[in-house]
Amino acid sequence: MKQLLLINIEPDNIPRAAEWIESICRSEGLPETDSYQVKTCVVEAINNAVEHAYGFGKGAISIGIWREGRQLMIEIANDNENRGSAAVTQDPEPVSVPVPESERGRGWLIIKSWVDDAVMDRLGGRTVVRLTKRVPI
Repeated sequence: MKQLLLINIEPDNIPRAAEWIESICRSEGLPETDSYQVKTCVVEAINNAVEHAYGFGKGAISIGIWREGRQLMIEIANDNENRGSAAVTQDPEPVSVPVPESERGRGWLIIKSWVDDAVMDRLGGRTVVRLTKRVPI
């Protein structure tokens, strides 16, 4: 059964969403380390939505999580209307590894390395990030 959380972009809501995701991951059988990694990836996707879709303005993000067999599926979606063409429209595959001194450019690399699959799509005015994590037997 898909569980859904809708949050407004407010400072207290992101940690609440992180706790919610981690709790579900643990209840679905993910080990503590895997649950932490999924939580971190979801927070990174939320933070990217705040910055790139809303420009640190007001907005809402939906987070869905459900299980399909041995796969835990997570979907983070936002409405890009506030920034239009500035929003990401495809997977942000890095051209190269970020410069070590840089403070930016590592989020998508972390997401791609900590989940089994990560895809970003633009669907009907929304940016949707889909994450998949295998649940061990």
